[in-house]
Amino acid sequence: MSKFLNTHVVTIAALACVALTGCRDRDVYQGDRTELEYEAAWVTKFGNVDPQQNWNLATQVNAVVKVSPITAGSKVCVYDANPYTDDARLLAEKQLFAEGVTLGIDMLKGSSQVYACVLSPEGKVQVRGFYDVENGTVEITNSPVPQRKAARMAHAEEGCGVTFGTTYDLGAYRTVYHPAETSREWDGKTYYMNGRYYRYADGHYYKNTDGNPDGNYILIPDEWEGNWTEFPDQWAINGSWGSPFQEGFKYYKETTVPAWTEEFSYGSVTELENVSRTAGMSWKQGVGYGMFGPGKFFAEYVKYFDESKTNLEGYDLATIEKGAVITTAEAGPLSLSMIYGATQISDAFGYFYYEDGQNPDDAPRYILIKNARPQDNIYTGTWGQGAVGNMQLAEWSGYEYALAHKDDTPYEYEIINNNTPMSRYLAEFNKLYVGTRYKVPYFGRDYQQADATYTFPAGVHIEFFIINNNDPAQPNYKQNLGNFNYGTPDENLKIEHYRARTDYAPDYGAVKATTWMYEGTQYIGFEDGGGDEDLNDVVLAVEGKIKNTPDTDVPPVEPAAEAQAWTVACEDLGSTDDYDFNDVVFQVKHASGTTTATVVPLAAGGVYSANILYNSNDLGEIHGLIDPNAGSSTMLNTTTYTPAAKTVTVTVPEDFSMANGMGGFNIRVQGRGTTVTISGPATGTVPQIICVPGNWLWPLERQPIEQAYPDFSKWSQNAQNYEWYKNVNSDKVVSGVTF
Repeated sequence: MSKFLNTHVVTIAALACVALTGCRDRDVYQGDRTELEYEAAWVTKFGNVDPQQNWNLATQVNAVVKVSPITAGSKVCVYDANPYTDDARLLAEKQLFAEGVTLGIDMLKGSSQVYACVLSPEGKVQVRGFYDVENGTVEITNSPVPQRKAARMAHAEEGCGVTFGTTYDLGAYRTVYHPAETSREWDGKTYYMNGRYYRYADGHYYKNTDGNPDGNYILIPDEWEGNWTEFPDQWAINGSWGSPFQEGFKYYKETTVPAWTEEFSYGSVTELENVSRTAGMSWKQGVGYGMFGPGKFFAEYVKYFDESKTNLEGYDLATIEKGAVITTAEAGPLSLSMIYGATQISDAFGYFYYEDGQNPDDAPRYILIKNARPQDNIYTGTWGQGAVGNMQLAEWSGYEYALAHKDDTPYEYEIINNNTPMSRYLAEFNKLYVGTRYKVPYFGRDYQQADATYTFPAGVHIEFFIINNNDPAQPNYKQNLGNFNYGTPDENLKIEHYRARTDYAPDYGAVKATTWMYEGTQYIGFEDGGGDEDLNDVVLAVEGKIKNTPDTDVPPVEPAAEAQAWTVACEDLGSTDDYDFNDVVFQVKHASGTTTATVVPLAAGGVYSANILYNSNDLGEIHGLIDPNAGSSTMLNTTTYTPAAKTVTVTVPEDFSMANGMGGFNIRVQGRGTTVTISGPATGTVPQIICVPGNWLWPLERQPIEQAYPDFSKWSQNAQNYEWYKNVNSDKVVSGVTF
């Protein structure tokens, strides 16, 4: 088994006893005795360790790119699932300059497929699809294979952590005053007057023709008895018959309804907190020109029904004016990537959902994006850095100039400054914009589900709305009618928001949003209240298993996905009585082929100073990384989760792999004058560190791992029991995780 103390740090004989996290009131470390105690206790709990067990669910496979032809500057991206429809993770990415490139990829043991995209230098998807993993190798060719159920990373779906924020009553958009009204109710009896029977019924007057009160009656003509057009109202005096009617017979009764005021209300909206917000779809300017450039569907300042748009291939006015509604075709996650916008208004973007048989008016309205302006959601080059200007994306003059002059003979100053028309063209063509992806939470069919998820069932209709919100820091959603736009004419008609076009009847709801299919991806475009009706103020790409979205066309944009994550969980000094593996917990995010990895501190269940090391580099003390104000004796995130104050980015070699020696990560623990360095265990030995997939939930403090994960013992005894972590007792692991 592995040693718990590196002898180059301190001599074993010189060590003082070091208390452990789970039993800090007794001396545990006593040289070989501690090692033996830890090993013996482990065998008692979990049985003998499989001799092939390396305590790491990451394995490395070789991906060979055999797509032909390959243009220099192309790129391959490999995912653990379909990034266009699922919550995928990026396993690897690499620039390509020839066929036959091989790269090592970290994958979950037992995985049977990957999803790969090969993109041209311009960002066009050349090939995409699933590929089988066979004997530790995956060949990416021009011919993908059918999808089959594959082992993949575990992503937290035990509640997505989204909670309800403030609910705002939007107030009335119209108030109508109704004056007092008096109504008369006729009693329908038969009356005798001047030798004849009469009746009033159904708003008409009748007279008897045969002298029998139950006999034959005919409708009185317009002239009553030759003198009156109807029963004269003046004959009714205080509700009683007057002359010449017999006294004492009721003619009608009057009812007076007081004046009243009717309000037509927007209803209310509820802000959502802790919504997943990550890097979304990206697009190069040369590709985006086909969607957002002059003459294209989302062109700026051009109404959606303008001739330049109605002549576009695939345009159908009736379809466009149905608005924006999407319906899930299969159960699964739904995301919206904001990739374009042209507005200076701070918009709030929201949604509501319902199923067949449910009334859309009863569905709660949720604010998904509190500030949907471009400069808060779209970035140049790298997500989160270099935000675009609010109207920047609508400016195409530089691109069109470069496009028009790319073949011109270069001027002398352009040669000197390496600024030829071709170089300017390439710079414009390859300019990359990265959007923001928002996962859409689902609160159950009755909207009462306590723990929201990011998984929608099939057959759910999702509609959207946008509200001008000039100060997101101090929301005031009570705006006038023109600032509230639903995604469909039907919903806009309910709030008397009428279509602007004059060639339609005025009682048709406003068209303020639509969906547009472009090369396999469905987009939603919204108007936020302006009068240009170009439906491009906020544009989002829909990602999920939805109806009416073909899966055969090649998407024009590179899908964005977070890098694959592995969780490293540690027992800090070899405690023999809890094995909760929460003393030091951190996550490593890395895509093979890249030279950086992100370390995310997650939990500090130990009460001694513990530093995360990458090789010889000290990345920081775990308590201080999570909470700079906490001391090393404070347990952090051992019951509920609070995101760390600091993450650390480290430079790694191109062949970095978490499958080898825990990626080179170690833990240095200091306590009672002693320093101990904990490394990955040797194969077949008892561990203090394990590497598990993705967003694994660690046990609560002093909650043994075998109670939180009942199949852990099976994994200890059989290294091929890869899926032990899927059997979890949710009440015995940390809660509130929002990875």
